[in-house]
Amino acid sequence: MSLSPHQVLAKLADHERSQAEEALSAMAAKRQDLQTRREEVVVYLEQLGQQREQVMKGGTQASMLMMMETAMEEQHERIEKIKGALERIHEQEKALIQGWIAANQKNKVHEKMQDKSDKIEQRLSDRKAQQQMDDMCASRSKQEPVI
Repeated sequence: MSLSPHQVLAKLADHERSQAEEALSAMAAKRQDLQTRREEVVVYLEQLGQQREQVMKGGTQASMLMMMETAMEEQHERIEKIKGALERIHEQEKALIQGWIAANQKNKVHEKMQDKSDKIEQRLSDRKAQQQMDDMCASRSKQEPVI
């Protein structure tokens, strides 16, 4: 049995929806990884800040403070890069969600259209079967003598 156009289109929409779900899942994992990395950098940055405070209280050389300041700036830059990556992922997720919604709607529409087509076909088949039964009964009643 071959598939109707609506069944084919519903399957295609379902496939698109599945692909969007897989991509969203991968992006969620990537987002989680980036958030974990950002948290690690924030913790490291806080440690650097505490060390800098201790060094300042200890009266050490300015070169040590400059190195610590440079390390802190690098960590701030890493945080900003991670934030940018998270924003890009968020935008991609929004686009994928819109695609998923569209595929889901297409799937539902084509399934409804297929159901409607199936009902029409069933009604036609029932009507044809009823007509055959009516014709058969009518032919029998003509052949039987009236008592």
